[in-house]
Amino acid sequence: MTEKYTCHILPWHRYMDDILIWQSPPSLLPEFVETLNLNLILKFTYTCKRTKLHFLHVTLEVNSEGKTETYLYCKESASNNLLHTSSAHPHNFIERIPKIQYLRLWRICTSDAKFKLQAKQYLKIRATNPGPSIEPTRKS
Repeated sequence: MTEKYTCHILPWHRYMDDILIWQSPPSLLPEFVETLNLNLILKFTYTCKRTKLHFLHVTLEVNSEGKTETYLYCKESASNNLLHTSSAHPHNFIERIPKIQYLRLWRICTSDAKFKLQAKQYLKIRATNPGPSIEPTRKS
């Protein structure tokens, strides 16, 4: 990547993800993504709106009060595949999947309403692959 783009990125690192913060006019962003997509293995997409941003598996959205909310983002092409309960994985691993998924939602969702909505969506997905279940609860 060239200095033409890297000078506009402020790196911010978390334990689980790398996050890019774009500090340049939005007009340069499409060209930057096009340059990233010269890589034949990885493909990047973006949606550029004033109040909403999808990044990796998170949507950041500015609500009507001007506060930033976050919730789970799934690409349209996401297949919602779950590890089947009859797989050869250790049973205790399979049993932890629902809890891990709900914890992931809990960490990502900043509002209880979004958490409950997305937990219900996850329950519908799980209904196609029944297995161990837990009730989705959000405790602060």
